[in-house]
Amino acid sequence: MHRVQTLKTEGFRILERSERCAEFYHLDEGEDFREITDLVLSSDLTPSKINQMIREAGRRFFLFSYPSDGLKVKGYISFVPECEGNQLLVFLRGGNRVFGLMNPANRYSITKNYTVLATTYRDGVSEGVDEFGGEDVNDVENLLRFLPNIEQRLEKHFNPSRTFMLGGSRGGMQMMLALERSRSLQEKVDKVVSLSGALDIQESILDREGMKRMFIRCFGLVPGENDEKWISHRSAVNGVGNLRKNLPILILQGGRDLRTSLAHGNHMVEKLKENGNTVDYMEFPDGDHCMSSQKDLMKIITDWLEL
Repeated sequence: MHRVQTLKTEGFRILERSERCAEFYHLDEGEDFREITDLVLSSDLTPSKINQMIREAGRRFFLFSYPSDGLKVKGYISFVPECEGNQLLVFLRGGNRVFGLMNPANRYSITKNYTVLATTYRDGVSEGVDEFGGEDVNDVENLLRFLPNIEQRLEKHFNPSRTFMLGGSRGGMQMMLALERSRSLQEKVDKVVSLSGALDIQESILDREGMKRMFIRCFGLVPGENDEKWISHRSAVNGVGNLRKNLPILILQGGRDLRTSLAHGNHMVEKLKENGNTVDYMEFPDGDHCMSSQKDLMKIITDWLEL
């Protein structure tokens, strides 16, 4: 009961913050591109340390909408002045719809001199309906396809030396599903990181009754009718056979994560090793879902990415 109440209380806090963060993703009717650097710098939602790092680096943020299956999905890009040839990090958020929506000025989007590209997925602040691992997975590949359009609009050539992907929570699921469903996407990516990833939907259902209720209420799970197909389609652990074996994968999990159990990472690592994939695993005993206790988290991640 303590866990359930903690998640409920935390959920209200996350939703409240997420609804405030939605202000960063506003585009006027007919508008599809906007610089939001001043907005994130002037917001009280941006921590002072991150604010300072953005100013010192001269980092800029642009909001845009891009086409995905006939929908307009919003995303953002973050980059420093000397951006050509810098490494590209595709960051995939957790949550669903508005819940879990992040301030673009977060610790992932100010990583070193990386160019960072992110999507909100369909629904929430974007058009369309979130299917939690259904057609919304296409929003990931379509984001990368849109990069040349962003370059043209900004009159910049990012020409990244390497491309990485980092998915947190539901973003870990989105990342792995997108890669498993698209060989062409796999060929564009050099390394990938799953952070507290929801990689086994069956485990989510068994571990958290609240997740099962949400899947039934919001995302089309019908017990006794489509269980097997619905779950299998969204469980990244089931599709590792479609991944190229030489794609380096890092799985990060926290021992105090109340949202995504260690079983998600353990099951994924087991499946990847059985399939002969390249995988590294790091477990932080005191790590919660957001790894808030890991102050050097991004250094750990970038050290691995740049090996």
